[in-house]
Amino acid sequence: MDSNTARAEFPGLRDKVFLDAACCSLAPKIAVESIREFLALAMNCPLNSSTDHHMFMDEMRAKTRPAVARLIHAHEDEIALVESTTHGLALAAGDSARKR
Repeated sequence: MDSNTARAEFPGLRDKVFLDAACCSLAPKIAVESIREFLALAMNCPLNSSTDHHMFMDEMRAKTRPAVARLIHAHEDEIALVESTTHGLALAAGDSARKR
């Protein structure tokens, strides 16, 4: 992917440069579409039961781990999906403290 293609994923960059990503950053179009699809599933629960619904959502999340591993040349078991950087750091710090 070249820089123009990457920039096209961020409509908010058409007329400016965005350098502040400390809290909340611009989202690429592909992420926004994926979130919309996920929220439509969460809103409508199109499967026959809530158990099937949760299992399907777990399968969706599980597909993310190998994709991220390929992206950063890591093993799947080295990838943790967490809600935020702070949550991930807290988990890592807690794990480190338990090993002492």
